[in-house]
Amino acid sequence: MYKNDDRQCNFNTKYNNELEKLPKIICDANPDWVKMYYLAWETAFSNIEYPKKEGWLPQMTCMPDMGMIWQWDSCFMTFISNYSNGTISALNNLDNLYSVQREDGYLCMAYYIETGEPCYESRINPPLLAWAEWQHFLISGDNSRFERVLPSLVKYYNWIKANRRRNNGLYWFEDSGSSGMDNSPRGVYFSTHLDGSDVSYIDLICQQALSAYCISKIAANIQNYEIERQFIEEYKDLYTLINKHHWNEKTGFYYDLFTRHNKHLKNNYVNHKTVAGFWPIISGVADNYQVNKLIEHLVNPDEFMTPHPVPTISKDDPNYNPLGGYWLGSVWAPTNYMIVKGLRQRKRYGLAREIAIKHLNAMML
Repeated sequence: MYKNDDRQCNFNTKYNNELEKLPKIICDANPDWVKMYYLAWETAFSNIEYPKKEGWLPQMTCMPDMGMIWQWDSCFMTFISNYSNGTISALNNLDNLYSVQREDGYLCMAYYIETGEPCYESRINPPLLAWAEWQHFLISGDNSRFERVLPSLVKYYNWIKANRRRNNGLYWFEDSGSSGMDNSPRGVYFSTHLDGSDVSYIDLICQQALSAYCISKIAANIQNYEIERQFIEEYKDLYTLINKHHWNEKTGFYYDLFTRHNKHLKNNYVNHKTVAGFWPIISGVADNYQVNKLIEHLVNPDEFMTPHPVPTISKDDPNYNPLGGYWLGSVWAPTNYMIVKGLRQRKRYGLAREIAIKHLNAMML
């Protein structure tokens, strides 16, 4: 990241020159997309902050002047900064988070920048750090971070496994807010020592599976074959558990579960179709049949194919709010990114493109 205005000016000049290279179909047919492209970068640059805390790097922020750094927002911000040609990097956010990681691997959902202390002791956020690191490598080809960050990624994965996994192998968030979907009807508000009120979350176990996959790839890239083998097995274990417990064949959807620690007791589905049910696509645990069943929900105008897709809860849910209501029907860029990226990964290019275009057009209204 750069603080001087000359570097930012150089960035703008460079991309103004490259504007001529953009395909005519984008520039001519969708000139507002180009304007929004520049606005996105202007916003990114305006949201760089320079922490006074010793050892902290300049970072991107989603909430200027709040004095906090958020874990899952930081991960998603890397996905835009990956395309900045090095002029801006949200990887600094990840390095700041690694710097406050506890020795046992714990990372809080948010930290106060001034003190480096957790904002919400004992609460986590979606574990997406390994995914963010691997995506950066796929785009940049730069694996220079891997040797340094792999221990942090492994420790975080293991902390969640040791502290957020039930005896039946399923995973729990403290509450919906910890999942990032604050007021979604998936569980109660934060309650200490209630183990997520016996709700096992489909997104957290899929995010652990995605992390296991990415950690195995990172380890293989730097020839740490022991870690690679370990996390391939972790991934296989989670793949089996997710499809055994969270998949409902009758409706063709993945649900949260009301569950107990005893693996012999029956699990009951939390009967809300939320955007969390699409994490099995990007994590690779849904097979082609299951992906097609999920797509049936995605393209249904009475469920998720609203004029601006994809709402965070299905339109036919009694909690659905046509005005958004935060996570009760609103559309969020991070979850749309997850869905579009997953569909592309599974070669459902047409639907991925349709959702992306509708999302872009909706943001211009």
